[in-house]
Amino acid sequence: MNQNAIQKLLKTYSKDTRSYLFPNGKNELESIIHSISLICAIPSESIDYNVMKALADIHVDTCIRKTARDEDTDIILDMPKKHREYVKDITTASKVMAYLVLHSQDTNYKLRDLSDENLNELSAMYLDSFKFMELNDGKENKHLRDEDYGLVKEKPIFTHGQTGTDLYFSTLVSDKDEELIYEYTNSLEVDGIDGIVDEYIIKKEDSDDIVAALYFNRYGNSNSNNAPKGFKLKKVDIVAALEQSRVNVRKDLQKKTIVEIITLVLVAIVIIYLLIRKH
Repeated sequence: MNQNAIQKLLKTYSKDTRSYLFPNGKNELESIIHSISLICAIPSESIDYNVMKALADIHVDTCIRKTARDEDTDIILDMPKKHREYVKDITTASKVMAYLVLHSQDTNYKLRDLSDENLNELSAMYLDSFKFMELNDGKENKHLRDEDYGLVKEKPIFTHGQTGTDLYFSTLVSDKDEELIYEYTNSLEVDGIDGIVDEYIIKKEDSDDIVAALYFNRYGNSNSNNAPKGFKLKKVDIVAALEQSRVNVRKDLQKKTIVEIITLVLVAIVIIYLLIRKH
């Protein structure tokens, strides 16, 4: 790979941006480009500066969206649209996303070949998520009016990914407006339910007393707006608020460095959290 082109590309990012996106410098940028090109089946002789920039942009876009708390599956669905010249389909996008997640956990992680066990395992999990979401379409509102909705594993609350579950909990209070805390306890396979059901124990804030156990299926196509018996949701549209913050961030994309953009997103999330607490 052309080392001069790699160095030139690295210098297009500000110092702060480089330290965030590529903490290991030129070697890390080269590793990212090499790994994504391998997944996207781009011949090494075709990788010029413009191709390097396009592949690096996939990494940058994913970093921004994950900081903005976009769900991994949504990022995957958008990849073949936003980066269609190189990411041709959902299967390829799932592998690219799997690599970028593994790389974020270990910045020295470099894809050697496409038989990488960790890559294929995580990619398969993403593809399973899409399968479960498709199977759950139309089932998500089946038990909303049942007395034990969300309180038994056979009638879980559907959320859109782990981010959706966290957003749901951020608006959940008792029916007496008591603040709550939650703790993940187990993942269960349940007959008749597509995808894993996650169990959480719910406690009152500043108390060890368990209020209830709630059950969630994070393979929903959208987030539930209904609360189980004994609970209610605050009247704050957290999803809409976060989406507006993302819109504002993207409008500033051409003006600001990545670090500044990330700061804006984090500030927006804090403001929304304080708004929720106030209500």
